[in-house]
Amino acid sequence: MSQAGVFSPIVNDLSLRGYSVSEGLLTKTHVAALAKLALTRHEEGGTAQARTGKARSENESLRGDSIAWLDADSREAPVIDCLAMFDALRLTLNEQLYMNLHDVESHLAIYPPGAVYGKHLDQFATGPQRRQLSLVLYLNEGWVSANGGALRLYLDESASDQIDIYPTSGRLVLFVSSRFWHEVLPSNRQRLSLTGWFRNRSLFGP
Repeated sequence: MSQAGVFSPIVNDLSLRGYSVSEGLLTKTHVAALAKLALTRHEEGGTAQARTGKARSENESLRGDSIAWLDADSREAPVIDCLAMFDALRLTLNEQLYMNLHDVESHLAIYPPGAVYGKHLDQFATGPQRRQLSLVLYLNEGWVSANGGALRLYLDESASDQIDIYPTSGRLVLFVSSRFWHEVLPSNRQRLSLTGWFRNRSLFGP
């Protein structure tokens, strides 16, 4: 099957409802290598407490993950292969949905047990509108719903319609950044992901 064929369910879902949940775009071996990389960076002090622009105490109650940004020029094989897949997806979305996506910005995220990321929107209506599509690739082998840690996606502004997406290994979630409020619920075990955004070209620099 061509890459466009592999990505066709994602294209259809984004076109019809603005979000997509897919499985198996990367092999189990590849996902495990990304998880190992995240843990190694964290253990070696290569991650930093994530920030939201809030005061420190408010920020820590809103968001409890540590992150390590990924470099597009990385020479680490798991990162190279993952970013290549994202780029192929980006080109497919540009071709089929005319999205004009220019690049992807991404980081590894590590949530300790009990940590959350409160309800938020990835792209607001004011300021530069670079973030077009949010993405989350989960790296958690053996995750079950009893572990918690779901991504709660709010499907309308009234918050009356929502879905919980559990962070099982190899699952990729995509959604329109300016449309869907979302939050990360607490879990009873460490939670790993690769998180990022497909962006358009800025009029104000990189």
